[in-house]
Amino acid sequence: MNVPLLDVDRTLKLVGMPEAWIVALLILPGVAFVVFYLYRREGPTAPTPAKMVLAAIRYLVILFVLFLLFRPILETTTLQTYKSKVLFLVDDSASMQRADTYVNADTRARLASLAGLPSPDDTKTTSRIDLLKRILTRDDEALLKKLAGPNDRQDYAFSDGLDSTRRIADLHAQGTSTRIGDAVHGALNEVKGQDVAGVFVISDGQENDGRSYEEAAAEAKARGVAIFSVGVGDPDEPRDVSIQSVDAPGVALVNDEVIFEVTILSKGFDGQHASVTLMENGEVLANAELLLVGENRGQKVLLYFRPTEPGLHTYTINVPVLEGEVVPENNRATHTVNVIRRKIKVLFADGYPRWEYRYLKTALVRDTETVDAQCMLLSADPDFPQEASAGLEPLTHFPSTREELFAYDVILLGDVDPEQLGRTPVESQEILGLIHSFVEDLGGGFGMIAGESDSPRSYRGTPVESLLPIVLSDSEEDLVVAQNHERSVRMKLTEAGLADPIFLLEKDVETNRKLWMGDNEDFALPGFFWYFPVKKAKAGARVLAVHPENSNKYGPHPIITTQFYGSGRTFFTALDSSWRWRLVYGDTYFYRFWSQVVRFLATNRLYNLNRRHELYVDKPRYNLGEKVTVTAKVRDKDFKPSDAKSQNVSYQPAGAREVRTLTLDAVTEKKGFFSKTFQATDVGTWRLWIEGDEPTGVAGDENQAISFEVEIPSIEKENASLNRRTLETLSSRSGGTYVSLDHIDELIGKAPDLTRKVPGSIVQDELWDRTFSIFGIDVPWSLVVLAFLLGTEWAIRKRYRLL
Repeated sequence: MNVPLLDVDRTLKLVGMPEAWIVALLILPGVAFVVFYLYRREGPTAPTPAKMVLAAIRYLVILFVLFLLFRPILETTTLQTYKSKVLFLVDDSASMQRADTYVNADTRARLASLAGLPSPDDTKTTSRIDLLKRILTRDDEALLKKLAGPNDRQDYAFSDGLDSTRRIADLHAQGTSTRIGDAVHGALNEVKGQDVAGVFVISDGQENDGRSYEEAAAEAKARGVAIFSVGVGDPDEPRDVSIQSVDAPGVALVNDEVIFEVTILSKGFDGQHASVTLMENGEVLANAELLLVGENRGQKVLLYFRPTEPGLHTYTINVPVLEGEVVPENNRATHTVNVIRRKIKVLFADGYPRWEYRYLKTALVRDTETVDAQCMLLSADPDFPQEASAGLEPLTHFPSTREELFAYDVILLGDVDPEQLGRTPVESQEILGLIHSFVEDLGGGFGMIAGESDSPRSYRGTPVESLLPIVLSDSEEDLVVAQNHERSVRMKLTEAGLADPIFLLEKDVETNRKLWMGDNEDFALPGFFWYFPVKKAKAGARVLAVHPENSNKYGPHPIITTQFYGSGRTFFTALDSSWRWRLVYGDTYFYRFWSQVVRFLATNRLYNLNRRHELYVDKPRYNLGEKVTVTAKVRDKDFKPSDAKSQNVSYQPAGAREVRTLTLDAVTEKKGFFSKTFQATDVGTWRLWIEGDEPTGVAGDENQAISFEVEIPSIEKENASLNRRTLETLSSRSGGTYVSLDHIDELIGKAPDLTRKVPGSIVQDELWDRTFSIFGIDVPWSLVVLAFLLGTEWAIRKRYRLL
């Protein structure tokens, strides 16, 4: 609590005195007139000066008597003086260890002057925290005292928490996060009930945890407290190149091409070239050149690589640090891929031998390295030799049991009558239910290729309808718009489609775009004449391509759509004529497109290599000491959710050789799910797996192997540039002011003096009857004064013989 200073205030009061105007206009002039009139009649023996003195004495005597009659009282009031508080919140997080380049010469000069550095260039090698300490503590904290003004000062250091015990001179910038909102809230709470003249927040503004700065600004404004922000760091635009994200599969097949989509941000290096490399254990696996556009606009780079060895591989994506970069730490990122040695098992069925079936069947069967396909033409005679990959038995009927169907990774249906799937109507309905379970529960991939007879219209009301990423039209009349046998059109890729690996037919982005949407008829892929119009895409589905002309109230008709459903993925194409691409380019793009569709649909199954076990962590990267939540989805031998009480998971911490066991507890509200949370205690790659009964191609018996990275907290290093916007908003919304550190002296006098004086005890002393002691006798002081004045008058009158 703010301890008050004590002071006194003494006031003379006249209890019986009339109103001031009566005294001024009647009493004082009246007494003066009477005295003047009486002494004007005195004899001529006294000179005029003597008469004036006598008149003055008589005037004083009369006024003194009136003063006593008005009962004078001396009132003494004790005042309690409360000084207001000024709070200084100084950022002590790790980002304050950074030294800035300060590209502006005037900025360097001002900072050097404030800090007392020998040369402006010394600011480039002085860390933010050291520069700040020099400025604030110089000349016995003279600047801090000026900023606080007449108010009391309270200093705080903040990063992960708020600390009022450390002196500014002792700060070392070692906090792992910056919590500006928490700091303001905590400091205001500590001085609750006291007058706060202002809060000074001195930081680089890179808030990355805790309560938001907007909440802090609103709280300060509600209390009537202005926040004055001081931005520490280079106030001019920093130069930086950073890897914003890496999008790549978490699982891949041996010798299969893996695409790493890297998004690069840059500022301050417009027009310069940067090299983006993919490496493992120091070896460069792929490389791409990029012309930086700046303005922090995301630029995508594609890196292609074919892994040759199975196992968990951690790849590093790197951009060399350019001269003048502010944050070199964000030029590097890692991504872990589980490379497995197996083939994707595909079941492809169609109702009749249309061209789409003929060429897609051939493409699947010819892909001997990565696909094992079994194809089924349902309209064929019983003795027709169905086609399959080499070494596989041709199908004699559509797989109808759980064991048969769940052996596949991907199911593709062409224009198939759902009643022809089984050998009986009952079996057909059971197969439809199994396909739904195959996707939702097992994580399989399902794709449908529209046709003019049955797909997808005949699947309305079946379990398969819910798998489709589209909503079927309410009226068959909508199909009329699909009939166009005179003019072909090319589908229009959406923004999502242009960025999706399914449509990546060429590595050069512009060449790829021209293939799909270019104006050159001789270069672009051939269009289509017929399509199946649907009502709209389902909520959460991704529309990758639309009709360029036809639409309804929901927008353009979707042509190619995907979605995640349950544990798996689904795909729908409204076309049956991708085979026409072969007319210009042969098998190249037709095979590549469908190969990428198959890989998209198989992804979740490849993650879940064990048919009965799925294992997840809540994110791919953790800070050291952070909590990791492991979740397992387990099925019994009949592929039904397990009702066990626990599930063991094997794991290997980073750098450890021994295998340990983690016991997951059953999740009561979700049958078949198990979960456990533990602390990430070692930096590096952690591996987890469930021991199973099916080999996966990974060394040992590690089924459902996953991994995650544990890192030293880097949030402070990755976002280390001055965030002026945060600090400006913090100040403007609370009624304060923002300045950069080199202008900190402009805040002197901004914090108002809110000193309050509160009256305390009051003592009244009646003066008219006060006495003092003479020779032990109490004598009224008023009698002494009156006797003195009358005695003096008597002496003067006697001198001039006026008695």
